[in-house]
Amino acid sequence: MDNLKQETLQVLKITLPIALGYITIGFTFGVMAIKIGLSPLASLLMSIIVYAGSAQLIAVSLFAQKVSPLVIIITTFIVNLRHLLMSLALTPYLKKWPKKLLPFFFFELTDETFSLHYLNFSKNNNSIYKSILINIISHLSWITGTFLGIIFGNLITDISKFGLDFSLVGMFAVLIAWQINKPIHILVVLISSMFTLFFNFINLNNLSVILSSILAATIGLGISKWKNK
Repeated sequence: MDNLKQETLQVLKITLPIALGYITIGFTFGVMAIKIGLSPLASLLMSIIVYAGSAQLIAVSLFAQKVSPLVIIITTFIVNLRHLLMSLALTPYLKKWPKKLLPFFFFELTDETFSLHYLNFSKNNNSIYKSILINIISHLSWITGTFLGIIFGNLITDISKFGLDFSLVGMFAVLIAWQINKPIHILVVLISSMFTLFFNFINLNNLSVILSSILAATIGLGISKWKNK
């Protein structure tokens, strides 16, 4: 029991930045969903069943533009394709897990929880209880934020002035800081940041993060291999 309590406290500690970020971003989604005319039930079910931050915000924007449902479904699918790659990256660490738990685990996998899981698994810390609890806390935080946004959405006229969108940036900054334990990691972060600024400068805003990540990771891998020769 003491070990279970200790693991729970560890999960609460490392998941706190994600939980706070999800509550604020979920709140933003809830407000936006109500503003464009989505029903409270549909908005809440979207966070329970779809559970995809960027895809939900994009879907709400498309709803507001009265885009056809098929286009919304296809767009959401494309945006979420990265989850397939994240799931494949974690699969080798889950070989000893009960097969019936895998669909539930992968369903609740997000960019942020993937970061925590990969960090834990790479340290041979793939406790089933801790991994599932990370996902549940994160999902419940997102649902809570959405619910609060639905409740108080009509009281907010301009959500942008609250700066809630910065919560996503802050959350990723914490997750990145946790994973930096070598000089090469700092170098990759700096390279990625410079590439992002450059791509934004030449108006490749939508592709800047993806291109910067790929280029920085490739350069980092090349440097690591060169140093290990």
